[in-house]
Amino acid sequence: AAMAAASLRVLARVAALAWVAAAFRGSVVGVPGRRGVVLAAEAWSAGSIVAAQDSHGLWYAAEVLESSSARGYLVHYLGWEDSWDEWVEPWRVATLDGGGGSGE
Repeated sequence: AAMAAASLRVLARVAALAWVAAAFRGSVVGVPGRRGVVLAAEAWSAGSIVAAQDSHGLWYAAEVLESSSARGYLVHYLGWEDSWDEWVEPWRVATLDGGGGSGE
């Protein structure tokens, strides 16, 4: 019973992450110049769903996998393969609602 409950929790999390990725794909992806909120690396913890700027300057829905005061955040871009996971500086991470940032 415990194994079945754990499996259901994992499936629910995957479904929720897929929904977030689909919901924000049109409004976050491909928005060059959007700037995140500058916060300490501890501002978001593992499992937080955020907007993250990739190495090409585009913003995507992402999940924080790890945080480090020295490196920033290790993020997984939702809907993309794990090979795209990367460490990003804190200024490249923002809330998905678009708050706190200003265009460049």
